Amino acid sequence: MNTSILDIRLQAEKRIIQMRMVAFAVPIIIIAYLIYIAIAFDFVGVSQKAKLDKASTLIADSYSYKTHVTKSNRGKEQFSIAIEGEKKG
Repeated sequence: MNTSILDIRLQAEKRIIQMRMVAFAVPIIIIAYLIYIAIAFDFVGVSQKAKLDKASTLIADSYSYKTHVTKSNRGKEQFSIAIEGEKKG
């Protein structure tokens, strides 16, 4: 009976060691991947070339849009509404 308890204890200790290794390895792999991405996409060079005035315009364009309403004078009153930049517009 003692051998089975020792076997279970050894298996549990091995499993705990494996879990600790994974707990350290996963964050290290994620950090290494993020560093690789930063180097591959040249984040430092891009940030030096960035123009913040253009960024503010781009951000403003992401939530603002123009609505064009057109009325046809032929026949019944027909209106057409189009949103600028819309694929269907």
